[in-house]
Amino acid sequence: MALIGLLDEAQVEAYMFSILSSWTMNDGNLIRFGSGINAQLGWDAGYMQGPNPYTGLWQNAPSLSYSDPSVTQILDLQFHQIDIDDDWTQIDNAGAGMAVATLQDEEGGVIAFTCGSPLASYIEYLWQTNNWQINGAEALWWETRFQTDDETDLDFFIGLVDRNTTDVFADLFDTDADLDGLYFMKRDGGTVLQLESHNGINGSNIQIIDTYAANTWYRIGFFWDGSDIIYPYIDGVFSGSTIKVSTDIVPGGLLAFAFGIRTGEVANKTMKIDYIRSIQLRS
Repeated sequence: MALIGLLDEAQVEAYMFSILSSWTMNDGNLIRFGSGINAQLGWDAGYMQGPNPYTGLWQNAPSLSYSDPSVTQILDLQFHQIDIDDDWTQIDNAGAGMAVATLQDEEGGVIAFTCGSPLASYIEYLWQTNNWQINGAEALWWETRFQTDDETDLDFFIGLVDRNTTDVFADLFDTDADLDGLYFMKRDGGTVLQLESHNGINGSNIQIIDTYAANTWYRIGFFWDGSDIIYPYIDGVFSGSTIKVSTDIVPGGLLAFAFGIRTGEVANKTMKIDYIRSIQLRS
């Protein structure tokens, strides 16, 4: 360290490059930048990753800047500007006399949409530009940050659903949950946020938050290990419980990102989403 302290910035960069470029990284090798698991990187399966998938959602994931499309499929959607007409499928019940939703960009790359006041008005968006697959597919890391302005009198969902669905609320909330998908949801009248995995009428869910709060940013995500376990995360930290999936409850087919909100009383309801982020390894 004393030697580096005597060098200028350019010399330090050259010195470090000469060291790093001479390393041979084998599976399981670690590079340490300080103390603790958050200050080290490991080499495994041809990419850099963190050391432990259970301490944080992205601890074991390839870097978001990893650009080799033959190894990963990456999505980093920041909502700096969004054109719903071109990129998204909008589904609502405005034709049944319900209110038309409004959509707008907000400061900081946040998308906000408000559902009108008639009881049971709803609006949902399905983004079919990018698709994911879980059943028979490789490991997947997925995360979003969102909030709503009410904690009780509304239904909402956010996550991955069958890309061919024509109405998520009809397929998910108003029937026996016969919609393929892996998504977070909350039902009207309750304050429990849960993660659900469904394949047709078969499914499993796990409670993520006991008491969901309004006007609070939640950073939620999951890690699918590519085999048979789904790990949910809140604010980047493992929730403590997993969904152990079997063949009949793993979502099948292609999945698209979707989100939606439905009023549970005669009042406007608003949902805000900050970003969507995911990485999936390719076979």
